Amino acid sequence: MAISSDTSLVAAPSSLNKMVVWETHTGDVKCEFQIPVNDASVEPLFSGDGRKLAFASAMDPVVVVDLESRSFSRTFGGPGEAERFWLNEDGARLAVFMNNAIEVWDVEDGQLLLNSEDVERAESDMEIMEY
Repeated sequence: MAISSDTSLVAAPSSLNKMVVWETHTGDVKCEFQIPVNDASVEPLFSGDGRKLAFASAMDPVVVVDLESRSFSRTFGGPGEAERFWLNEDGARLAVFMNNAIEVWDVEDGQLLLNSEDVERAESDMEIMEY
């Protein structure tokens, strides 16, 4: 379960394998997403401004939803299950920790900005070159 920073929204998987977002002041369902989620999924996460929600489905690593337009991003991360993920204040950047690596993505463009495996490999190659 996640709560937005202004405490106006709560998100949690339902028993019907949906991600549901409720308004805390009224208890009304703001939106539901037909993406299969289960108890093993990583907890959902709101961006700092509360306009985007990131969550891992039971099938794909991480998806980001714009709560105003209700549009989905592409999925982020490679095969495997995300262990943790973070969104920045406006939800434009997503960091995913999966398979002992960190990936940082531009959510709008769907571009991979950083892959810690590539950085580690480059550092390792530099150490070999020094010897």
